[in-house]
This record gives sequence, structure tokens and C-alpha cells, in this order.
Amino acid sequence: MSHNRAPVQKLLKVVITGLAFIASFANDALAETPLPALATEPMLTITGLDDSRFADGILLLDSGRLAAIDATRLTTTTPWTDGPHEFTGVRLAALTDFLGLSDGVLVAQALNDYSVEIPVSEAVPDGAIIAYAIDGLPMPVRSRGPLWVIYPFDQNPDYRSEVTYTRSIWQMNRLEVRP
Repeated sequence: MSHNRAPVQKLLKVVITGLAFIASFANDALAETPLPALATEPMLTITGLDDSRFADGILLLDSGRLAAIDATRLTTTTPWTDGPHEFTGVRLAALTDFLGLSDGVLVAQALNDYSVEIPVSEAVPDGAIIAYAIDGLPMPVRSRGPLWVIYPFDQNPDYRSEVTYTRSIWQMNRLEVRP
């Protein structure tokens, strides 16, 4: 006697998808400002957050959620691109405010495990953004996406330094909050 496993596998897939949705909702329910449901795969995982505000101290963000926190545009040149480009993203200052951070360090990590520390004190209103689009289009991985920390290099020459260039991490997909 053979058994058809297809119905069981379909049911299991539905249950797993439902549990992932519930976990995402429970995570967001603790945040003071509600975010829209994840519409796509998360592009940024933030860990080390306050457990009383974020379930298990983790927050998952896609471009829609990042835009819900803050959507800003910044046109600047960079040492890695030709000419000026318009970057769309969330201001680092708006993100740290949303997360309730006033001090500490953000450890930004890329897909290739490169990491760099960005002091929370550097999150100023006219400072860096975490860009998820360039010239109106999402950034694919091979074009420095999914996320790229961009400083206003043209607007503030103080940002043209080795320290800032090092912190301009691309292919970023994780942030860890440390005291």
C-alpha cells in the first residue's frame, strides 16, 4: 500500500507559513510603533534589542517596514560609483530613535560576514542613511545591495574620511545592538 504524502506536505507548508506569520506579528506587537506586515523576505535582521519592546530582542525589516520608519532620499557621489546617485533609505537617526537607542554601538554585518562598528552617537539627523534603493530601483546583491550605509559625502566634507568610508558597509543584512 502506498501513501500519497502530497496533502500532508501541503498542510505542513501552510502550518509553517502560518507560524512564521504569527511569530512576525508577535514580534511587532511589542514595538511601540506598529509596522506593516512583512511583504517580502526580510532584508535586515536587527538583534540585541530590548526584549520588553521586541520579542526575543529581534526585529525583521523589509523595504516596506524600513520606509514606514522613515523614507528619505539623499543625492550624493561616493568613492565607489560614477557621478551622483539618488539613494532612498531610512535615516540612521530615525532607525535608532525607533529602536529606542541613545548610546552603544551598532555592529553592521554584510552577506560576506564583513562587519564594522557604527557608534549610535553617529546617528544624527543629517547623517547616514541605510539605503535600500539607488536611483529609484532596489539594489541587487551584485550592485552592493540589499542595503548600503550611505553618508552625505557631498553635503558634508567631514564625511570624506577613512573612518566613514569603512563604515559605508554594503551588502548589509544584519545589525547587532551592543551596549
